[in-house]
Amino acid sequence: MGFPRSVSVKKRIILLLCVFAVLTACIAAAGCVMDSSSSANVTSDETPDDIYVGIAWVPDSEPEYYEETYRTVAEAGGIPVLLGEVYSGALRYEGGHLSPEYLTMDGYLTADAAEAVKSESADSTNALEVLANIDAVIFSGGEDISPTLYLPSLNPQDIVETGFNAERDVSDYLLMKYCLEHDIPTLAICRGMQMLCVVSGGTLIQDIPAYISAHGSEYHFEHRNAVAGPDGYRDFAPTTVTVTNRSSHLYQITGKEVLTGCPCWHHQAASSVDGTPIIVTGVSETSEINLIEALEHPDKTFVLGVQFHPETAVVKHLDGKENADQFMDIETALSFFTALFDAAKMKN
Repeated sequence: MGFPRSVSVKKRIILLLCVFAVLTACIAAAGCVMDSSSSANVTSDETPDDIYVGIAWVPDSEPEYYEETYRTVAEAGGIPVLLGEVYSGALRYEGGHLSPEYLTMDGYLTADAAEAVKSESADSTNALEVLANIDAVIFSGGEDISPTLYLPSLNPQDIVETGFNAERDVSDYLLMKYCLEHDIPTLAICRGMQMLCVVSGGTLIQDIPAYISAHGSEYHFEHRNAVAGPDGYRDFAPTTVTVTNRSSHLYQITGKEVLTGCPCWHHQAASSVDGTPIIVTGVSETSEINLIEALEHPDKTFVLGVQFHPETAVVKHLDGKENADQFMDIETALSFFTALFDAAKMKN
């Protein structure tokens, strides 16, 4: 479309400059958006050293652990991207949710649904689309994993806590499988480490207090603080982790054989990794019983699972929380993320 002849050359130039400025602003704004349904967008100021870090999907972007992971990735120098959901092609979805036939009364996957997901090829899902332009992936904390994904048989009476998220279980399971099969640098935190264990063929302790009690010992809430009252806040517990392998990522990252002040908030843990490709590289002593605190996949570029939350330590220090000094220093906590970035750069 042209200008009327009555418009002077000077006015035409001014109008063109205004249009150009508006278009430039719109493009810049669009290029900087990172949303939960897509991969990283390319911006005009992108550099070869930029690392796009995908944070595995959760249905609600408000959880504290999700926000803390996002903030920590940015603080460590990565570009955080909230990933979209990975869907199972073996299960049916209704209105964007799993069909109710795949869920138990407690909300976890039925045995048949879990078996269908476990047997599914991750390459047949939308995982590749979700991970487009992503250099590394972080699996964050959250709900208990559907026990049908790792237990050959289950007594429903063994369920201690409810609030399962079967759709997230499906998405995480298939995304984790894809990351392992394609050697994508991965950091798995808390629930993420448990999912790493499950996808690799390991099992989980259903409830640490019950597990400790069954071994004739008393549990002292070493892995999450006891609730002071019905409306009390259950904060993270500072836990000491012993590194069991000096050639591990865990040791190379921290340079320490003992890590103090590891922020923990969990009532489940990895139980056995016998016969799996993953190895135990960190443990904590709980009532004279060693619980698994770190897992690694030695055949991959970088696959590290930690039961504790380094991102929580980072945010506690950044926000100046009163109890921040009870947890690992911010440099040590950030090093878990920079090690992930370095592994991604090496692969690139």
